[in-house]
Amino acid sequence: MDVLLDRDGVIVAERPGYVLSPDDVVLLPGAADAIRRLCDSGCRVFVVTNQSPLGRGLIDEAMLHRIHARVDELIGAAGGHVDGFFVCPHAPDDGCFCRNPQPGLLLAARDLANVQLDHATFIGDQVSDLAAAAAAGCRAVLVLSGLTRVHPRSLPGNTSIASDLVTAVDLILGAAVAA
Repeated sequence: MDVLLDRDGVIVAERPGYVLSPDDVVLLPGAADAIRRLCDSGCRVFVVTNQSPLGRGLIDEAMLHRIHARVDELIGAAGGHVDGFFVCPHAPDDGCFCRNPQPGLLLAARDLANVQLDHATFIGDQVSDLAAAAAAGCRAVLVLSGLTRVHPRSLPGNTSIASDLVTAVDLILGAAVAA
């Protein structure tokens, strides 16, 4: 099974402004262990993330790679790893196909990493993440550890809600055992 994770608000703590350097990376409590559990269960783990600081000129690709290396390093310290990062580098008004709620990044994961979207789960912290998952045909889990802190009035079909990544992983692994 493949699990696709949004970065900020799911793995990395939200902060004022943006994550602009490796020093800004602070993992949410339990995130690294949750990812290790996914890896130990045979899941492939991918990060799928909108990163408008690139499109806004606040960071360059080299800095983004350093930031993601830091994320992977912190996850690695708990025994897990990320199999790949898929990034939308555009600003919100650029009208691209890869920025959530568009499904472009999930389709890129399908095309470049052979992710079987109909058997994958995308975990995000915003309704736009859920819309991308629905458009790509994969299950979704909304975590309330990021920008969305209350249950939205309506959710796309095939969506679950969890308090955080740890609880989302419990749901995913529990469903995998039951299947």
